[in-house]
Amino acid sequence: MKYLSKAVIDCKTAARYRLFDVYAWHKAAWKAFPGEPDKTRDFLFRVDTVERGFRLFILALQEPMRPEWCPEDCWAVRELKNDFLDHNFYRFDIKANPTKKIPKTDDKGKRTKNGMRKALTILEDQINWFNRKAQESGFSVLDDPPLFIEPAQNYRFIKNQIKSDPGLHVGIRFQGVLEVIDREAFKKAFMMGIGSAKGFGFGMMVIQPLKLQ
Repeated sequence: MKYLSKAVIDCKTAARYRLFDVYAWHKAAWKAFPGEPDKTRDFLFRVDTVERGFRLFILALQEPMRPEWCPEDCWAVRELKNDFLDHNFYRFDIKANPTKKIPKTDDKGKRTKNGMRKALTILEDQINWFNRKAQESGFSVLDDPPLFIEPAQNYRFIKNQIKSDPGLHVGIRFQGVLEVIDREAFKKAFMMGIGSAKGFGFGMMVIQPLKLQ
């Protein structure tokens, strides 16, 4: 992915466009790619609460367009340099959705193709999940500074206007310093994200190169 976009808006603007939950932000991020209603999502995004408002990051292969809901002076896009993913060490900040898959069975007791995802709520399970995802994603987490895990937050959302049956994702923020051990796997993880619920703003790797050697 080549383009990193940032939008910072105040609470008043977010309220005007009804950006109240992760599903609303999901739809808002799509508006940065107009004219492609049937396209499969090929971008990542992340929303953070900041002082007096919200910050949206979008990571995409094609350059996103400023959505109508974002004032012109609140929108910025930069193209990532070709060597951005060629460093050995990075500071990282990842908001992920750690889950485990629970098998489901049909009326005959046969396991179905799609199981249920259950959020990991125990700290040890969250750490093990992240370390496993790190290995799959081509990096290891350094011990110094130690891995920081922000307490889990519930992200409820309304889909299809059914307010009596809201959806829920559990988000956990992981921060620390990583070392790349498998370049190709790392680049793939950067492009594809880590974990589930990526369409709802989870799994995007926000990274900053470091020179430690």
